[in-house]
Amino acid sequence: MLPWLYGHRLRIAAFTIAVTLLVGCGFDAIFQFPGPGDVHFVFGDTVLTRGTTVPFVVTVIAGGTALARPHVTAFTYNAAVFTLTTGGDSLVALRNGQDSINIRFLSSLLTGVAADTVIHVRVKP
Repeated sequence: MLPWLYGHRLRIAAFTIAVTLLVGCGFDAIFQFPGPGDVHFVFGDTVLTRGTTVPFVVTVIAGGTALARPHVTAFTYNAAVFTLTTGGDSLVALRNGQDSINIRFLSSLLTGVAADTVIHVRVKP
C-alpha cells in the first residue's frame, strides 16, 4: 500500500471521529437560533363595573419567566364599551356590554409576527 494513501485514510478517519464527537456533544446547537419561546399573558380583571376606572395590569410570561417591564401595546375593538386611557395604564368602563382587548408583546428578540392575544372583557351595570 502506498504511504500517502495510508496518511489520507488516517486524516479522513480522524476528521469523521472529530465531527461525530462535536455533533454528538451538541456543538451544532450553538449555531441554531432558539426561536421565540412560549409567550403567555396574565390579565387582571375581565369583568368591569360601568363608570369605573381600573389599572391595566398585564403580566407577560416568556419561556416560563415573568418579565419585569414588558413592552406591550393594547387596543379595544369597540371603544364605546370600554377604552384604555391615553397613557395606556388604565381601563375605563363606559357602558354595559362585551368587548375584546388585543394585547401585543413587542420584543427586539422576536422576529416576524409579535406574540399577541385577545381577551374578552365584560362591563356590567
